[in-house]
Amino acid sequence: MKPTPFPFLLNIGTDIVHIPRIQRLVARSVTAGPNPNTSQRTYLSRFVNRILCEQEQAYFKSKFQLPSSISDGAVTSKPLTAQTSTEIARWLAGRFAAKEAARKAAPGGASSISWKEVMVRAEVDGDGRPEVVYLPEGDSIGQIGKLSISHDGEYVVATVIAATPERKRFLCPFYLPVKNMRFLSRLSTSVRKLGARSMSTQNTNRELFEYTSGRFLFNEERRLAELRVQFNPDALAAAICRTVSRLVSDLTSITKLAEGGFNRVLQATVNDGYAVLARIPYHSMAPKHYAVAVKPPPLLHSHGLPVPKVLGYSPDRTNDIGVEYLLMEEMDGQPLGDRWFTIGNKTRAKIMKHIVQAEARFMSISLPASGSLYYKKDLGASESNIPLSE
Repeated sequence: MKPTPFPFLLNIGTDIVHIPRIQRLVARSVTAGPNPNTSQRTYLSRFVNRILCEQEQAYFKSKFQLPSSISDGAVTSKPLTAQTSTEIARWLAGRFAAKEAARKAAPGGASSISWKEVMVRAEVDGDGRPEVVYLPEGDSIGQIGKLSISHDGEYVVATVIAATPERKRFLCPFYLPVKNMRFLSRLSTSVRKLGARSMSTQNTNRELFEYTSGRFLFNEERRLAELRVQFNPDALAAAICRTVSRLVSDLTSITKLAEGGFNRVLQATVNDGYAVLARIPYHSMAPKHYAVAVKPPPLLHSHGLPVPKVLGYSPDRTNDIGVEYLLMEEMDGQPLGDRWFTIGNKTRAKIMKHIVQAEARFMSISLPASGSLYYKKDLGASESNIPLSE
């Protein structure tokens, strides 16, 4: 039996920082003029200006009685004592760890928000516990996340929990399994009425459309734009349910399962645990038509090859979803990568033997030519092909 998805969209992020590393960083000398012998300053001002928002910079300068010009990179008129330098490094390390944890817990992932778009503060109307505030595009008001921060010797650890905004959670049947939550039974009628009405507004989670698995050192905006694929979630949900003869109201979640260099894979799960995988190619992938067009599975099944069942596909974007897509049944089992380092060598040898046997069966298929397998309907009239009998 497959596990039931967690009923609330909570994101968690954790980060650990070595305080001496921050201390060495902020004490590093940086040339502050054309003549390196006449003007020197530390990296402190640059570091503060890079990670702290305006409110935090003001608090930082007030706490350590630093001149207001330090954020502009000016040289401090009075050298910092060793004790003050250690306290500053300890404080900044805590702020840096908290901001990194908050970025990891952000709904759009770490790539969706910068250090200066996260503010660390004490609770305003509480007992002074630390919290983070997400400042979208530098706004003064944002969503609050819960923060736990701990110092131990030379290390500081921070953990942040952040939730998806309430408007997304309660409008979306994907995120609200009402049947399992008695205390929300009064909402069940209104939620069911939403059903398949407007999943495009319910599924505005940018993770479905954006690349969030890593960062790019060069031309990041351009690379992310190439990997951004916008589509109609309503139509995708309808297509998935159509292929498995289910109602859209039976769908409990659509989440991102994986993304590589060519495709993004989404996982749609219905209320009995049955899952369908949707593979959507990036716009930069070419030629998408031939990459998405299905290779005839009966030919492979007849040779005992373990290939997933194809439920539906569209090799062009002239459909309601708005993108090329491939729908497949999720195969039973666990990803080998999740178990590889927890199994013994004998089990690994058996697994590799099965893999080689499957490859041998695949290579034993006799074909009259080299190339790719397609249904004839997916090839143009002018394209040369050699018919195969199934």
